Amino acid sequence: MKSQVALIFEAKMRDGFFKNDTSLTKIKIPEGVTEIGEWAFSGCTSLTSIEIPDSVTVIGDSAFKGCTSLTSIRIPDGVTEIGAWGYCGCSSLTSIEIPSSVTKIWTGAFSYCAELQYIVVDENNTAYCSKDNVLYSKDMSILIAALGVRDSIKIPKSVTKIGAGAFSGCAYLTSIEIPDGVTDIGYMAFEGCKSLISIKIPDGVTKIMDYAFEGCTSLTSLKIPDGVAVIRNWVFSSCSSLTSIRIPHGMTKIEECAFCGCTSLISIDIPDSVTEIGDSAFSGCTGLTSITIPGNVTKIGDSTFYRCTKLLNIIVAENNTVYCSRDGVLYSKDMSTLITVPDGKESIDIPDSVTEIGHNAFWGCTSLTSITIPDGVTVIEGGAFYGCTKLTSINIPNSVAEIGGSAFNGCKSLASVEIPGSVTEIGGRAFESCTSLTSIVIPDGVTEIRHGVFRGCTKLISIVIPDKVTKIWDSAFEGCSSLSSIKIPCGVIEIERDVFRNCTSLTSIEIPDDVTIIEDSAFKGCTNLTSIRIPKSLRCIGRCAFSGCTSLTSIEIPAWTLIGQNAFWGCFNLQSDDMRLNREVGYEDLGDNYFHSADSYYDDRTFDSYHGSYAQDVEGWSDQDIDDVLDGDPDAYWNID
Repeated sequence: MKSQVALIFEAKMRDGFFKNDTSLTKIKIPEGVTEIGEWAFSGCTSLTSIEIPDSVTVIGDSAFKGCTSLTSIRIPDGVTEIGAWGYCGCSSLTSIEIPSSVTKIWTGAFSYCAELQYIVVDENNTAYCSKDNVLYSKDMSILIAALGVRDSIKIPKSVTKIGAGAFSGCAYLTSIEIPDGVTDIGYMAFEGCKSLISIKIPDGVTKIMDYAFEGCTSLTSLKIPDGVAVIRNWVFSSCSSLTSIRIPHGMTKIEECAFCGCTSLISIDIPDSVTEIGDSAFSGCTGLTSITIPGNVTKIGDSTFYRCTKLLNIIVAENNTVYCSRDGVLYSKDMSTLITVPDGKESIDIPDSVTEIGHNAFWGCTSLTSITIPDGVTVIEGGAFYGCTKLTSINIPNSVAEIGGSAFNGCKSLASVEIPGSVTEIGGRAFESCTSLTSIVIPDGVTEIRHGVFRGCTKLISIVIPDKVTKIWDSAFEGCSSLSSIKIPCGVIEIERDVFRNCTSLTSIEIPDDVTIIEDSAFKGCTNLTSIRIPKSLRCIGRCAFSGCTSLTSIEIPAWTLIGQNAFWGCFNLQSDDMRLNREVGYEDLGDNYFHSADSYYDDRTFDSYHGSYAQDVEGWSDQDIDDVLDGDPDAYWNID
C-alpha cells in the first residue's frame, strides 16, 4: 500500500494514486488536499471507509468507481464538483448526502449503485434538490439520478429532460412513466436497466442520446417518436429481447452500432427518409433474414450486417443511385465493388464487372467453402474474408495488386493460397491465424512484410521471402510454431519486436550483415534455436530478445552492442563464458540481469534522463534514442571493444 504521507505535500491527490489497490481497507486523507484526482481510488474493492477533509473542493472523474465495499461516504461542505462516474459501481453504497456547496454533478456520478436507497440534498443548495430520494436540478426540470433499488418510478410533470446516466444500472427497474413534457433523453439514461420490460416515450421527445437504452435486455418493443431525426450510436445495442421497433418517417440517420446485438430482432422497416446507415448498425442481429435498403440511402458503413448469421438477402430499392443488389448481395450501383455478402450465404458467383472486393465484404461468412475471384479484380480490401472459417480454397487472379490488412485473418481451414506475381502489397495481419496454411510464396514485387501478417499460422512450415524485401514488421511470424527455417533478405536492417516470437521449431537463423538492431522479444520463446549468427553491424539487442531460448548454447556478440534487460533470460544452457564479450574500460558487468532476472519487464520507467551513462556521454545517444531502442530500460549496458 502506498504511503499516505506523500499526500500531505500535494494539493491534488494524483490521478489513479490508489487505483486497483485491493489491499486498501480504510484511509484518512490529510487536511490541505483540495482535489481528489481522477481514478484516485477506482477499483479499491476492499475499501470500507474513507475520511475526506473539509479542504477538498473537487472529487474527480471515476474517483471512487468500483469501490464495491464502500457503504457510506461523507462529502465535505466545501466540495463544489463531483466528477463523471465519481461513485459509479459502488454497489454497497446505501445513502449519500449532497452538501449545499455542490454546483456541478457530472454524468453517471451515482450510476450502478444498486443498493442506493437515499439521496439527500441540503435544502440550501442552489443547483440541486431531491424528492422521494431522487436527485433533480433545483427547478425540477432535469432528473439527474434515480435509485438503484426502485422497480418503478413516476417522474414529476415538471421534468423536461432525463439526464445523462440518470437510470444507468438500475437493474431492478421494470417500468417507467415518462411525462409528456420531456423532450430529451440523455446519454446512457437507461443503460443497463436489464429488467425494464416496457417504456412509453412521449411524442414530444426530439432527442435520444447515445447508449440511452443499451443493455436493456428485457425490453421487447419500442416506438420512436416522429420528432426524433437520428438514431444515435449504440442507443439500442444489446437489447437482446427487442423483437420489433418502429422507426418514424422523417428519420435521416441510423448511427454506429445502433441495433448491434439485438438478437431477437426479426425484421425492421427502414423509412425512405433515411440517408445514412452507420458502421455495425445491425451487427449481431442474428434473427434478421432479410433487409431492404431505401432509395435515398447514400452511405452504408463498414460491417453494417456483420454476424447477422441468418441474413440471406439484402434488397436495394431500384431508385437508389449509389447501391444495388443482385442475388441478395450488396454492390455499388455500377457493380464494380462488391460491398457486403450476407453471412448466411454458402456460395456466390462474383460478376465479371467487379474490380474491388470491399472492406469486410465476406466478413463472418462462416458457411463459405470456396470462391473464385474474377480476373478483373485489382484490390482485395482489408477484412474482406475475415473469419471465413470454412474457406478451404480461393483463386486470386493475376490482376490483383493489393491484399488488404486482415483480408484472410482467421480463415482457419485455408490450407494453401497462391499469391500472384501482380501483388505488390500485403497488409498487416492478412493471413493471421490461418492455422491450416502450410506454405506460401510471397511475390517478388512485395518489399515489406507487414505487422502480424502470418502471426499464429501454426502449421506454416516454409515461406519464401523475396530478395527485394527491406522491412519485416513486428510480429510478422510470431507463433509460427512449425516454421523450422527462414532466410531473411540482405536488405533488412532491423529485426523488429516479436517478429519470430514463439517460433518453437526454429533451429537456426542467419541475420543479414547490415542489421543494426534486434528489437524487444524478437526471438523470445524460440525453444529449439541452437545457434544464431549475429553480424558485426549490430549495435543493440533489445529487452527479452532471446528470452526463453532454452536450447541456445553459444552466441558471439560484436563490439559496441547495447544489451537490454533480460535479453537472455531463461537461456539456461548459455552462460557468460559462452559469450564473447570484451570487458575493457568503460564496460560494466552485466551480471545476472540479462540471464535470470525474476522480472521480465519494468512496469514504469525509472529514469527521466540518461546523463552520465557511457551510452549517452561517450557515444552520443540521446534520451529518445535509448527510449526508442530499449523502451526506457535503465539496466541496459554497453559492450565496449
